[in-house]
Amino acid sequence: MISEWLSTIAHPVLADWVTVGLYLLAASLSARAAGYAALRRQTRERLFWRIAAVLLVISAANELLDLQTLLTLIGRVSARANGWYTVRREVQYAFLLALAGAGLLAALAMLRLIMRAHPALKLAYPGLLLVALFVFLRAASIHHVDRIFTRISPGFRWAWLAEMSGVLIITAAAALYCRPTRSKR
Repeated sequence: MISEWLSTIAHPVLADWVTVGLYLLAASLSARAAGYAALRRQTRERLFWRIAAVLLVISAANELLDLQTLLTLIGRVSARANGWYTVRREVQYAFLLALAGAGLLAALAMLRLIMRAHPALKLAYPGLLLVALFVFLRAASIHHVDRIFTRISPGFRWAWLAEMSGVLIITAAAALYCRPTRSKR
């Protein structure tokens, strides 16, 4: 099982490294924005940026370590070992429903967190949603979605565009949040 997982992380392509770099850049800027929010005594905004930074670091690690494949392999071994392999689809479905429900609750909590917040948070929010949606669709392994995301147009995968777009939106929002404001004279 471990060797099967290790083979999936052995050969990352350039796009993977670029995506990891973008995740880490966005995480760094989000952490900087959290510090800036702390200086401004904006507790909710600081919490938002901290959560974003943590999620982005986790996403960067997942991009290189392919943790969803490891989770799938562990689930498959567990299903076979514990005799529920024949009903694995129902378990996958229940897991995805639970994941979707938790994601929806997190999105609503985050939306509540950004109400009456700096406009940059309202820009970062859809970026986080886009990244979360991408992660959910990949976790779901919906074959139709997989075909769209893995369709190659001369070496280009649409998944990279979808994932990187969300990360770039967050990066821009965090940079905007940290931008010094001009004082009126």
